[in-house]
Amino acid sequence: MRDSILIWGAGAIGGTLGAYWARAGIDVLMVDIVREHVEVCRTKGLKISGPVECFTQVVPAVTPDELEGRYSCIVLAVKAQMTAEAAHKLAPYLTENGFVLSAQNGLNELTIADAVGEERTMGAFVNFGADWHGPGDILFGNRGAVVVGEVDGAIRKRTREMHRLLSVFEPDAVLTDNIWAYLWGKLGYGAMLFATALTQDSMTVNFADSARVPAFIALGREVMAVANARGVEPMGFNGFDPAAFVPGADDELA
Repeated sequence: MRDSILIWGAGAIGGTLGAYWARAGIDVLMVDIVREHVEVCRTKGLKISGPVECFTQVVPAVTPDELEGRYSCIVLAVKAQMTAEAAHKLAPYLTENGFVLSAQNGLNELTIADAVGEERTMGAFVNFGADWHGPGDILFGNRGAVVVGEVDGAIRKRTREMHRLLSVFEPDAVLTDNIWAYLWGKLGYGAMLFATALTQDSMTVNFADSARVPAFIALGREVMAVANARGVEPMGFNGFDPAAFVPGADDELA
């Protein structure tokens, strides 16, 4: 068993976390399928740039074919559509009593739990802005909410430890017993952002167009309706209020 934190996916989210943890002296290993990215991270160093902070940090990294050992903590940070495949590939590297933390967008904890078991799945909500620009190059654009919690709502020793580790990156990280409220809240917000990809306009231009607003409101309300049907009351974050999109809420509020 390795004591390192294994980060599966060293892109915008995983790479940023990996660089901050490695700089703080935390034992971390990143796994990524882009060989050039892996080579730069482990030799010249991963460059974090942008308005928040600029630094370069060598971070241990391997490609999947180079990975060995088993790990008690695996942070999954691949794109949502790659979750099922990645979860099955990482399963053999997870210790029997270990867990996978989803540092992704969406409700991927459900997919991860199907692959490794609910008791070995932990949820996280991340809203900071970052972009992978190329091998060894990540733009850290802005800070945002970071929340961690168990999918069953319990707060365990391992949950507190992950909160401590995430606080190394984001000092205002939150430990919650209701991670689903945050995940559903962001899903409502995200549904509207995803729709802006149907145009070549920026998100700002999209949301300023009164002709498009009804579509965005309808998307937000659909997500909130499903959340309510599942018995979840979505949580707000960084200025976004899910209550403005629940069925029956005032259009002006939305």
